[in-house]
Amino acid sequence: KIIYAAIENSSDKDKNAIIDVTSSIDFRVKLYNFTKEEKIYVGFDLLTTKGDIVFGSGKKFNCKKNSISEIVCHIPPNLLNDNQYQIFLYILTDNMSELYNNKDLLMFEVKDVKRELGYLGKINGLIRPKLDWAINE
Repeated sequence: KIIYAAIENSSDKDKNAIIDVTSSIDFRVKLYNFTKEEKIYVGFDLLTTKGDIVFGSGKKFNCKKNSISEIVCHIPPNLLNDNQYQIFLYILTDNMSELYNNKDLLMFEVKDVKRELGYLGKINGLIRPKLDWAINE
């Protein structure tokens, strides 16, 4: 059972602060394990609100029976482009049988920031990683 789920700006003291392309993000899920399973796979797909899959991620956890566990996935800064996103959460047993899924668990928006260059248009791509560039002379 999902007790709580949230997207938080982990770059700011105020976890509810506006998320921009330079923010690190925590996806937080608190769940109650009422099943007989102790090994539970928690995963999610991050999608744009248009339905494009940006990426998927997940991990297997040891969640005690009849107890509450809080699981956090950290999304690093400078990864997501400015867009609106939704979380598709799924929880599976150790043998990959489905326990839970929700295609519209959370929605959030990532805002753009003021740029040093004069270009003000949208930067192409589902992601917007900050890559290291160098010149060799």
